[in-house]
Amino acid sequence: MAYWVYSPEALPNTELRGKPGYNPECFQWNGVRLPLVAGWQKFQETFFVHRRESWRDRPKRDTILMDDSEDDQGRNVKGLATMLKERFGNRGVVVCEKEPQPSEKLKLEQQAQEANLAFRMRFIEQYEERLKKRAVGELVPTEVTAYEDQCYDVLGLVKPYSVEAMRATRHPGEAVGEQIVAALDRLLARREAERAPAPQPAH
Repeated sequence: MAYWVYSPEALPNTELRGKPGYNPECFQWNGVRLPLVAGWQKFQETFFVHRRESWRDRPKRDTILMDDSEDDQGRNVKGLATMLKERFGNRGVVVCEKEPQPSEKLKLEQQAQEANLAFRMRFIEQYEERLKKRAVGELVPTEVTAYEDQCYDVLGLVKPYSVEAMRATRHPGEAVGEQIVAALDRLLARREAERAPAPQPAH
C-alpha cells in the first residue's frame, strides 16, 4: 500500500534556500527524512534505516512504517503518516492512505491551500506583534525572516518595511483609497469568473 501526500509548499522551500535568515524545514522522524515538493507525491509504506549503538557494532536495520504500530512491549508507536500530519498538518499538508479521486484531490487541495494561507497569516500577525512591542520599548527581534517576507508576497499584503508602507504612513488617505480600489477589482474579477459559463466538453 502506498501513501499520497499533498503539500501547498515545498519543505524545504527551494525558493528560499540559501537566503539569509531561512532555516530549512524538512520532515524527519526515526531516522527517515521526507522532503516534500509543492503538490502531490507518492510514498512507500515501509522505510529502512541503519543504525549503530557504538562504532564497534555492526549496523542494525530498523523498519520504519507509515502506519502506526506497536513495539515489543505493546506500546503504541506513531508512524510517519501520523507524525507528518501532526507536524505539518496545520500548514496544509494532507496525508492519504490511497490515491484520491480527481474530485477528491481538488477538494483536498483547496482545503490545504486555505490552511496554508491561515498559517502564513499567523506568521505575519506574530511578526507585526513584535513590531508593536518594539514600538513601545520592548527588546524583541524585528528583523524579518525570508519566510515571513515570502508570506507577505503570497498573501498580497503590504510589507511594513516597504516603500508602500512608508508612503501610507505619510499619506494615509491616498493609501487607503488605493487598497479599496484594489479590493474592488479583485471582487469584480472573482464575480466575473463565477458568472463565466463552464467550458463545454469537446465532441
